[in-house]
Amino acid sequence: MDDYIKVVRERVSDFSIRQTILFGALNCEKMLRGYKIFTELEVWGDYNFFLSLTEYVYSNILENNGKAYYELSKKELERNFPDLDNFQTAAASYAFDMCVAFDELLMLILDDSREHALNISRTVIDTVDMFIQQKENVTVTRYEDLPALEVMIDNDEFMKKEIERQMSLLRTINDASEINEELIKSIRSFNQNLDELIDYSYLY
Repeated sequence: MDDYIKVVRERVSDFSIRQTILFGALNCEKMLRGYKIFTELEVWGDYNFFLSLTEYVYSNILENNGKAYYELSKKELERNFPDLDNFQTAAASYAFDMCVAFDELLMLILDDSREHALNISRTVIDTVDMFIQQKENVTVTRYEDLPALEVMIDNDEFMKKEIERQMSLLRTINDASEINEELIKSIRSFNQNLDELIDYSYLY
């Protein structure tokens, strides 16, 4: 996993801000389903806010303005950030992770620091990691068992698919001659048509 994070860091450090925001937005969009399920189960949170924010980010990548909108969005995001102590379903943790990712996306847009894109990537990986442990009924892990757990997670098909998804996005964005509406539409479609991050039936 450390090798993958190194690749993301190196690639994103060479990206333009448009490329970086696009990579971050694609990862955030892939997490939306978890928040939607959370709102259905808990009857809390504004899923449509995140949908609208996602569309605005994509439509604004080419201009990279509207900072005032993003400042307001940070405040709205905070209102939709679940406090895990207040919810009982497993879906709350996935909604929490998604909010972390969107918060990093907003900070990326507002301050241009590429580190936020790396944090988004890590958050998606952490979400898949959490799911694998849930799927495999991992509850308490002794320190001496951590290396074996890490190997199991790295070799799980969900993690392999997630690493390949992000690597494919990085390659496509890197190889594109320019960031334009056609590329954004194409890469969004590609990203959405890939398998879900996790098996969301485990959240019900």
